[in-house]
Amino acid sequence: MSDNFKRAVASARERINFYKHSFPFGDSISRSLALGLHKKDFNWKKELENSKSDFDSFDRTKRYCADLIRKEETLPEELRFFVANYLDDIFLPPVKKRGPLKKGKETNMFLPQLVHSISINFNLSPTRNSESELKNSACDAVSEAINSLPNPKPEMLKASSYESLSKHYIKSKKQGSLVGK
Repeated sequence: MSDNFKRAVASARERINFYKHSFPFGDSISRSLALGLHKKDFNWKKELENSKSDFDSFDRTKRYCADLIRKEETLPEELRFFVANYLDDIFLPPVKKRGPLKKGKETNMFLPQLVHSISINFNLSPTRNSESELKNSACDAVSEAINSLPNPKPEMLKASSYESLSKHYIKSKKQGSLVGK
């Protein structure tokens, strides 16, 4: 095992430990991703207008406000009134359509993004030929980092095998969901 691969595993473990406080909010993060909240073309003004009659637009607007507040960014005046009116029960959310909320649980974005970052930062191939004896891809590094953590593991880390990580990584790459380093 090369020193570069060992550093990649250590970095993955460090990132997992840094973000582990967020894992209980995985469903919320998945719902935001399923709603397209973090897409580059997200238009909060359009969503705010539609939030009066469309539950998903209401949910997107609410989550967008929460995201801005967590980032300590300034809320535009229209969004400040939206939040205040919602909290004061002046604005009631529209009725959601029947059936369960689309949560996007089938897509765990944390692990594919971690694989992507490890691949770039440590110059590793994201995946490898599954028949290869040399297990030195970014998926392998993330898998090793996850499996070195104590059990029980949070739900967000259940996809810890090379096969599972590579499957989720490839799906996310095809969707164009991976960003930056």
